[in-house]
Amino acid sequence: MSYSSLQVEAPFFQDVAHGPKGNQAVFVRAEDAVRLRITHWPAAFTSSRAGTICLFPGRGEPVEKYGRMAHSLSDANFDIVAIDWRGQGLSDRLSIDPMAGHVGHFDDYQKDVTALLSFIKTQDLPRPLYMLAHSMGGAIGLRYLMDARLRSFKAAAFSAPMWGLRLSKNTEMLAHLLGQGAALIGKSDMIVPRTGKSSYLTDKSFEENELTSCPKMWDYMKQQMLAHPELAIGGPSFGWVDAALVECRALATRPSPTIPAYCAYGSDETVVSTQAIAARMDQWATGKTTLYDGARHEIMMEADPTQERFAQEVITFFQ
Repeated sequence: MSYSSLQVEAPFFQDVAHGPKGNQAVFVRAEDAVRLRITHWPAAFTSSRAGTICLFPGRGEPVEKYGRMAHSLSDANFDIVAIDWRGQGLSDRLSIDPMAGHVGHFDDYQKDVTALLSFIKTQDLPRPLYMLAHSMGGAIGLRYLMDARLRSFKAAAFSAPMWGLRLSKNTEMLAHLLGQGAALIGKSDMIVPRTGKSSYLTDKSFEENELTSCPKMWDYMKQQMLAHPELAIGGPSFGWVDAALVECRALATRPSPTIPAYCAYGSDETVVSTQAIAARMDQWATGKTTLYDGARHEIMMEADPTQERFAQEVITFFQ
């Protein structure tokens, strides 16, 4: 029996998720025994289900964050599954300091994808499968699509994918050197100074934030962290930053997958590299890109009209 087939009921905080009713949350084990939390929101109608959307969150995001988006996707008769990546949410933390956003190598996230797909299989969720990936989830998802020997997904949609960080070349070089140095002295899981030992959502004011231009959605995300601080992580570790830079450089050298892809990002994006996104989508033969005017990093956490437009474009693309 594989680790990922062992499922135990897990907490889920519907009070702050505001997602569709009837979801289940479970803990599963990845192949390296790391415990992961997965949630499943069912399609609104049990007949003629449209397939299953696998939601790949960004860094530091618990599955509750996507409750509102799950409503739109469920109403379109998709099942939705989402995962807390290792090191965040209610999945196992990978550092002595539980607030450190740490991972040793980005390849480890592929074990989480395998566990998620195993969950879908054991639950006999409807096919076809679709990928909806945000930020760091976009890097994890792209790696899976590039490496998978069998095509698991029919199509993929990306929101501000992390195919490059918005850093200067000199800053990237310094971050890499610091990451290597931290590893040499056994401190790769230490939080990068000045990024914060608590959640970005509770550290920053709305006026300072780079995630959303919508005060209502900023408050929605912030209240999740205040009500359930066990969901929060702080800044990235030296190891995570170095691993992320290495992964982005590696992805940039490889051709795009052949499956259809939709990609959206905001005109006011300041977190990930829009140049890397444009370079990737320009050479994705079956790709389509939309620029959302006035949106920041999190299109799915923008004002209602932007959220609704994005959800409808993804639904239409998948259909």
